[in-house]
Order: sequence, then structure tokens, then C-alpha cells
Amino acid sequence: MDFWTVWDSFKERFLSPARVRTTVPAFLGALLTFLLNRWGVDLTGYAVDLIAEFGITMSPEAVLMFVATGVTYVVYSIITEIEKRRPNAGLLLGRRGAPVYDVEIIPEDRIIPEETVDVYDEV
Repeated sequence: MDFWTVWDSFKERFLSPARVRTTVPAFLGALLTFLLNRWGVDLTGYAVDLIAEFGITMSPEAVLMFVATGVTYVVYSIITEIEKRRPNAGLLLGRRGAPVYDVEIIPEDRIIPEETVDVYDEV
């Protein structure tokens, strides 16, 4: 097996548009959270206090993980909104355009009409 055959197989299995558009924003959110934390922006202080109001104690590191998830959500939301107006912005999510899924359409002759199905019949 040559390199390109392996690469094509890898791309098809692991670099699908949906996976790329999920992984890239997660990485961007984690990176942005790390950089903001490194630059001295206190991302955990308010969140620790808010969580403590509910009687839950968490380490600042665990809270930072939840904050990173929130930052990822915000990054993804902003980019997808921009992408609606400027399709090339999708490249910031790793690939242009939302993933398209193949849907298998069931032929008419294989569909069971609802009135013939009784879910309450005992076996």
C-alpha cells in the first residue's frame, strides 16, 4: 500500500467535514482560553464564585475547563453567524460550508402505513 492510498483512506475516515468543523473550534476555544489566561485575564474568578453559590466546590483548573467549553461555544457561534454572510469565513472552522449528510430515502413500498401499526399489541 502506498502513502497516498493510506492518506486517502485516513482523510475519508477521520477528516470528514463534520469532524474537522468540530475539532477546529474546540482547539481554537482551548487556545483562546489558554492565551487569555496566560495574559492575565481572570476567567475563573467569577465562575468559581457562581458555582460556589450552588454549594459546589471545584478547583480553578476544573472551572477553567468549563470556561474553555463556553469560549469554544462563543467562537463557534460567532464564526457560523459570520459564515452565513461570508461563506469563506467557514475556513476558520477548518472547512468552508456546513457538512452535508447523505440521507437514505426509504422507497414507498417499504413504508408501513401508521394505521396498520399498533404499538400496544401484546406479543
